[in-house]
Amino acid sequence: MTLLYALLSPFSLLFLMIAVGGLIGRIRVRRFSLGIAGVLFAALLTGFVLQRTLPDGCRELLDDIQSTMKIFSRLGTSVFVSVIGIRTGASLKNDSANALFSFLTGGAMSLCAIAIMKLLATLDKTISASTFAGILCGALTSTPGLSGVCELEGVHVGDAVWGYGCAYLPGVLLALFSVRLLTRKAPVCPVPVPVKASATGGIFPEVLLICITALVGNLIGSLTVPFAAVSLGCSAGTLLTGLLLGAIVTKKPGRFPLSPGVLNACGNCGLAVFFVGTGYSAGIQAVNFNPRMLLYGVLISLGAILTGVILSRLVFARRCLNAGCVVAGGMTSSPAYGMISRQVPADVTHHFSFAYFGALLFLILAVPALV
Repeated sequence: MTLLYALLSPFSLLFLMIAVGGLIGRIRVRRFSLGIAGVLFAALLTGFVLQRTLPDGCRELLDDIQSTMKIFSRLGTSVFVSVIGIRTGASLKNDSANALFSFLTGGAMSLCAIAIMKLLATLDKTISASTFAGILCGALTSTPGLSGVCELEGVHVGDAVWGYGCAYLPGVLLALFSVRLLTRKAPVCPVPVPVKASATGGIFPEVLLICITALVGNLIGSLTVPFAAVSLGCSAGTLLTGLLLGAIVTKKPGRFPLSPGVLNACGNCGLAVFFVGTGYSAGIQAVNFNPRMLLYGVLISLGAILTGVILSRLVFARRCLNAGCVVAGGMTSSPAYGMISRQVPADVTHHFSFAYFGALLFLILAVPALV
């Protein structure tokens, strides 16, 4: 029993899921592979199996694992999104027209999802408005959107969270597969990995900058947006902070030299931890999913994804990485972007960030009218 508890400790499970997920991600079917997203599937399976097989006497252990996984998810998100923001801010120079397009495309994806949700709510009166609002946020994989819904007066929080849980998993999977299909022919972008420590007391300046970005971003994300009565959320706050700090430090490269290799390594570690925390929780929720809500989530996700694919193809034509970043951002899906991050050159990352902001902003502004 002692050995079982040691094996099922949150930290043992963390490394186990990352190791198994890494092996799953290396499996190739023709030109298709999951890459680091294999960790998500390993975590989903682990959460589902443990929830179904462990006896009621282990309920306290399961609760402890789940609470720790939520911490892992938050930690991984902060690190990974910080890296995205810093890389984007450091690379954004003279591409304001395409950046604006990415922002508007992200907004259009959210508006399309809202329109589909409203249509489904009109056709099916048996599901409450609170549940439909949760389904919408889950289909767009938007945790800040769900947070905004739960803070509205008159919303049944339990219904919203349940709808979110039913639609989140198909939303994540559809975003992953659509972005992978869009970018399947894109080459891997080689990134040099440095071997020297910096002069800042032995710590890499990239690590220091990530910590500052995560700290300030979490504080900004907790602030309430004027006129909307909701907060941006930690992901959007961290992304905004990273954009600003990345743009600032590139003006003084001698004082803060940033290495793409170190940033990518930190980002991949953060993404793997995020996949473990989020995937485990989603695997637990999959035990009690509602087929009808899952179907509605799939329809909403497909509508948003198709909108992003069509609009991005019209502008970017054959530049599949640009289109993939826009679709991942419009779905507010850090996992989808993380899966192709090794293929994305530095001057393309801002498409994800601006599409992410557009989708999140339009959703947050529309939240009060959803219920």
